[in-house]
Amino acid sequence: MVATRLVDSVAELLTSSPKPEDVLSFKLPQDLQDRSSYLLERNREGLLSTDEKEELDQFVFLEHVFRIAKARARMQLAA
Repeated sequence: MVATRLVDSVAELLTSSPKPEDVLSFKLPQDLQDRSSYLLERNREGLLSTDEKEELDQFVFLEHVFRIAKARARMQLAA
């Protein structure tokens, strides 16, 4: 399940005692990036199912969290 893989990816990073550089370089595995792109395209076309909408919402939420985390990591490196 994609939601489980998303959580696993983030949990792996968080439990590795990441440095700011690690947070800045974090990317989802390629298959999850591909899935996100696929869902975004289906959304643009207006073809998302209810389940796919929920899945896309999870990607969007995770993207928001990482934008905040990466901004804070940049601030730590600048200090």
